[in-house]
Formats: sequence, C-alpha cells, structure tokens
Amino acid sequence: MSQEAEQGISRTPNKRRRALTPVPSSYHADITMDERGDLTDGAAMSAIFPSSNSASGASSSAVSSMDSTFVESVEISDVGSFKRALEEICAETSPCDEEDLTCPVCRDIFKMPYLAKCGHTFCHDCLAQICQHSKKCPMCSTELRDLSAAYVNLHVDSLVTRWTRWKLTVEKKTGMSPAFPSNSHKRQRTVTEFVGEGHGTPIVVVDREATVEQIDCIINSLNRRKNDLITSDIVFRKLLLGDTLEKLRSMKAAELAEIQKQLSLIEADQKVVTEELASIREPSAQSSLALPDVTPVTPNPQTVPEDVFPMSSLMDSAGQLTPTSSASSSHVFQKAASSPALRDRKTKVNLNLNALCDTYVEMREKCGLETYEKNLHEFTSANSVRCLAAFAFADAVGTSTIVSSVEFDKDYELFAVAGVSKRIKIYNYNSIVAEGMHSHFPLAEMNSSAKISSVVWNDFMRNHIACADYDGGITVWDAITSKKTNTFQEHQKRAWSVDFNHCDPKLLASGSDDMKVYIWSTDTPHSINSLDAKANVCCVQFSPQNRHILAYGSADHSIHVYDLRNTRYAYSVLKNHKKAVAYVKFMTEWELVSASTDSTLRLWDLKATGGATTLKTFTGHHNEKNFVGLDCSGNYIATGSENNSLCVYHRAMPKPAVMYKFEAPRESLARTLMKTDGGEFLSAVAWKKDSNVLVAANSQGLIEILEMS
Repeated sequence: MSQEAEQGISRTPNKRRRALTPVPSSYHADITMDERGDLTDGAAMSAIFPSSNSASGASSSAVSSMDSTFVESVEISDVGSFKRALEEICAETSPCDEEDLTCPVCRDIFKMPYLAKCGHTFCHDCLAQICQHSKKCPMCSTELRDLSAAYVNLHVDSLVTRWTRWKLTVEKKTGMSPAFPSNSHKRQRTVTEFVGEGHGTPIVVVDREATVEQIDCIINSLNRRKNDLITSDIVFRKLLLGDTLEKLRSMKAAELAEIQKQLSLIEADQKVVTEELASIREPSAQSSLALPDVTPVTPNPQTVPEDVFPMSSLMDSAGQLTPTSSASSSHVFQKAASSPALRDRKTKVNLNLNALCDTYVEMREKCGLETYEKNLHEFTSANSVRCLAAFAFADAVGTSTIVSSVEFDKDYELFAVAGVSKRIKIYNYNSIVAEGMHSHFPLAEMNSSAKISSVVWNDFMRNHIACADYDGGITVWDAITSKKTNTFQEHQKRAWSVDFNHCDPKLLASGSDDMKVYIWSTDTPHSINSLDAKANVCCVQFSPQNRHILAYGSADHSIHVYDLRNTRYAYSVLKNHKKAVAYVKFMTEWELVSASTDSTLRLWDLKATGGATTLKTFTGHHNEKNFVGLDCSGNYIATGSENNSLCVYHRAMPKPAVMYKFEAPRESLARTLMKTDGGEFLSAVAWKKDSNVLVAANSQGLIEILEMS
C-alpha cells in the first residue's frame, strides 16, 4: 500500500463507510446526465480525484485528500474501470463503522482493545498511559488508577479483525485502500474548515494540491449549478404565484358574475317601480281603466300619516274613497315625496343599507319584490317607542320586585305580572292606559308559597292561569276566585318555565333545573309524560298550531324539538348558540325564535330542506347572565337587554328596528321602586296581539306599556 494512499483518507463522524475512498453508489442514483457532464472534464476530475499508484498502474481516481462525499447536490460521473470498481466496492459491506473502531486517545484503529471499569474502550498502551499520568478517563472523568481493573474487550477485538480482513479484500479487488491513518483527521479538519466554513459539513472537498485551472473548472461547474438552483427557485415561486392569482381571478370572477346578476335584478326592479310611480303621478285614461277592482275601506288614521296622504281630500261625504283626477294625483305625489315621514325613513335606510342589501339578495328570488317591499315598509315604520303608562309592581318600599314574567290573556284585555315577590297580579289593559301614569291596582291577586319564574294563560279557559316557581311547583289558578285548581309537585329543583298547549286546553308542560320536562294534564294529579333533557331546562313552548310539537331550550346551548307521539328521539336538535338558551317562542307552526345568553336571537326553520336551519341571527342587545324576556307578534320580535333597554327586531333584519331605554321614573313612582346599584335590566316583555303595543318590565319592578310608531 502506498504512503500517499495511507495518508490521504479522512474521516467524518456519524457517516457510515466514510473511510472508503470511492463515492457510494447512492450518489449515482439521482444524477442526470447533464449534471454528470459538468464534472467529466479531466482537470476537474484530477482536482477532485488526484491519481494514486495502484497495483495495476491505472489511474483509479482514488481520493487522497478529501472526504468520500464531496458534493451532495452535484454528483460524480465516472468512466471505465473507475465506474466498475465503484460497483464492485459497493457490493461489499463494511462490517462496522470505522469510528466505532477508533481509540479516543490515539485516534487510530484499536490495538489490543481493553475495557476500562467505566465502560469505555482504549488501546492497551493508551490505557496504561492514562493510568500512569492523568488517572482519569478522558471520556467521562472516572478515576482510573490501576490497569489491573481493565480487561480485554473481545467483542471490539473481533470487530477489528473482521474489518482488517474486509479492508484487504477491498484492496485486492480495486487496488484502492480504505485505510484509516492516524493523522487523517487533522487534514480533514483543515479541509472542512476551509471549504465548508459556516455550514458544519463540507459541500465540496478540494485537494490542497489542485491547480488554479482545476479549481476554476470546479467553480464554473458550481456556478452552473447555482444558476440552475436560482432559476428553479424563481420558477417555483412564479408557478405558486401564478396558481394563486388564477384562483383569485376565478373567485373574483364568480363574485363579479353574482354582482352583475344582482345589479341586473335591481335595475329591472327599479324600472318597474319608476313606471309605477310615473303612472301614479300622471294617470292616463287607459291606466285608470286598467286598475283592479278595490273594495272601498275606511283608512286607519294611526297607520297612515296625515301629512303624507290627506285622506279627507280623497273621501266623499259618505266617507268612501273617490276617484282622483290627474291634478289630484300629482298633488298627492308631491305631498308624499316631501313629507317628513319619508325623509325619516330614508335616513333609517341609509343607516341600515348593508343589511337591507343582504336582505334583498336573500328574499328577492325566493319571495318576490312585493314581500321585500312589505318588509322594508314594516322595518322603517318602527322609528320610535313612546310610553302610554307606567307603574310599580311593588306594594311596599324596599321589597324585592324583580318581574320575571308578563303575559296577556286570550282576549288581550287582561295581563298578568309575576315575580320574586311570590305574587301574581292581574291588570286590565284599557284601565291602565286610560289612567296613564297614576297608581294602579290589580283586578285580582294570587299569593304563591315560592318565588315565581313564569306565568301563562290558557288559550281556551280565560280564567285559568298557570305558574312555575322556585320550589319546582307547577300551579294552575282560577284568576276569578284566586284559588288553586291544580298543583303538580314532581320537579326536584327550581322550575323555570311552564306553557299551556294551544290546541288542547288540558295539557301543559314545564321545565326545570332537575333536567326534566314534564307533561301534565289538568285531569290527572301526576305527570302523564316526561323527557330526560340531560341539562338544565330554561324554557318550554308548545307549537301554536300543532298539539304534538314541543320545544325546549336548555343549558347545553341547544333547542330540542319533540313530537310527543314519539319521545324516544328528538324531532330536531338546533345547535348554533354558544351559551344557554333562555327562551323559545314559535312565530309560526314550523318557525321559532330562540334567545340565548350569548347576546343573540336566532330564527329557525324546522321544515327546511336537509333539516332545521337558521334563517336569521339577530344581534344588538346585551344578554350574558339574566332572563330578559322574549315575545313575538307578526314579523316583530321583542326582547330585553341588560342595559335596561327594550330591543325590537324585524324578522327580515339582523339589527334592531327600534330600541327604547327605561328612563328614571317620576318621583311619585320612584318612591315605590326598590333601590339598586344601577345594574337594572329588562326582565319580561309581552306583545298585545295584532297591535304595535307591548308591556315590558325590569328588574327594579317598573312596568311600562309601550307603543311602537
């Protein structure tokens, strides 16, 4: 073996077969012909593989001054015998990693390996020197004073023997030595620091005796590779950018197509409205003949502002509508166009333009322009709320007077008020409004043994009213005699809600903190059915037109709808709220509104294709911890807020149509109200059917009759 071959091999830790002179075959696999061609130049090959004398005398391109893996991105191509030699060598497998056979002291292959008492292996001579001088293991600093405590490491000695045999086999086949001279690591460190500085491992290993021409050739090859990498990176980034831009273009094109479709629809509707206004402003004989037959009606002065349409000018002496002339129509048109009411409604439209746009898109194709016009009129007509009457629920100063429930009877002439004062009071609506802001006395009063959370009237028997209380009791009262007619006591905890069936006067349902919903009959002293709710039940409500459908809201953030003919499974479970559901109210047979302490209301369609779905989400009030009331009338939804305000929504719009703040009452009324820390909240609301009037109460015990206009 030549001295040059013995001294030209370097080691790199943690890499298998790094002492082999040739490059492993795995470095051939992924190389392209063009890349190999970059390094087949003789100068480059001799710079990277300096020649060494072999038994055959041929130039075998053995590596004398470099690591076996000189480039990981630019691979080596070989010619002739060198390629065949590589293939033969790669068919052989080293019995172990040469680093495992290296003495950590002399950095050479083990000679008579001995195992110290600390577990580390050294050459016999090296271990003897350690015991004589430093007396500590250079690897772990364990004290080593006596060589007699060490013994021969037979396993390592066997590996050294096997590796030596393998080395001789490789030399015999290729004429290239995989020797591992003791000083090679010094040269490797020098080369690595020079070539791979800042990278940890060398990218290219160059023989220190390479000429300038050879180095220039390598630099040119690397520059070409560098340019390829830069070009590849640019192409990669441009392809990614192009794909993203294409997706953005497609998305915006779809949006543009949708906007153009909506714009065309709006322009068509605008043209229709313009033509209708023109025909009203300047009616012709032909258009007058084409008007449909209309039954004369007496207009309601409360719903049609006099400054918009002077109704007296359109009626004859009998109070019937009379045909108008062209001049009269033009006058009415001008009067309406300049009215303050129209100006106020336009202002409201401007404030809610985005929501009105969304509503138009949702409703136009489904319901038509007429429905949208009706909803727009109803939404903009709710501009203010005025108080018709106000009174205090408490009889004495300083008593707890939180009103928990307000309900009208079936004829909407009487209303009941109940709360934590353990009393139910019945009032006459007309009498209260007629007396205005004076003291009001109830027509009847019923005393309960516990705080009352909910009251409800029977839709068929006017004198029957039911309540749920904090002790879990459900009581049916006769409002005329103020006597109990039924008492049900099966709930184990506070009952929050009770509701009469709107089709069967004998049925009622209740929900409680005991996670139960009970169905009762006034003919039976115990429950006739029950539902296991799995969570605290906050509210129950029967469908107004289907005696079998019952909905309840609970602390699991859901509304559960059941068909009482089969209570094994829920008919539908509505999940979109983020907190407990405090109220549910049916607007129609298959539409209901829910209120949650997540400060939202949701309108649900139970018969939607594919299952129940949210039609609209309403936000604008504040409700995080209290029961603030909920009721519906026509297309309007009223609820309370924890800032002591009333919020009224229209079903087509996500924001409040109107809000009303409970102001500080008059001094004569304030004396009977409970003093609080300013944290008042609205606690109950109830609509008067087929009107724009509602009753609202707050946690201070203040009750107000309000009119929306």
